[in-house]
Amino acid sequence: MKQLLRLEEAGLFLLSWYFFTTTGITWWWFLVWLLAPDLSMIGYLINARIGAYLYNFFHHKGLATLVVLVAAMPLVTPLVRAQLGDTGGRKPAHFTLILIDRV
Repeated sequence: MKQLLRLEEAGLFLLSWYFFTTTGITWWWFLVWLLAPDLSMIGYLINARIGAYLYNFFHHKGLATLVVLVAAMPLVTPLVRAQLGDTGGRKPAHFTLILIDRV
């Protein structure tokens, strides 16, 4: 089962990279947006409870879905595509997000 989950997450990461490359934005922005949710770890400087809450919130696929549904700016979609690659394995909504992104 672990192998299947790892394979699924590798596929999700590759799809997020592919969708990001279709935007025509330079590749290093993918790295920026991929690591952007990890800035939420700053919450651990306050205390462990707030740090865990912020980290889990910004790595939740529901947040990525919300951003896709609300997004009107062209720069937001690459952020979501990169975030999907970073949040892999935490929530089961992978394919829903990809389908919403492509609509």
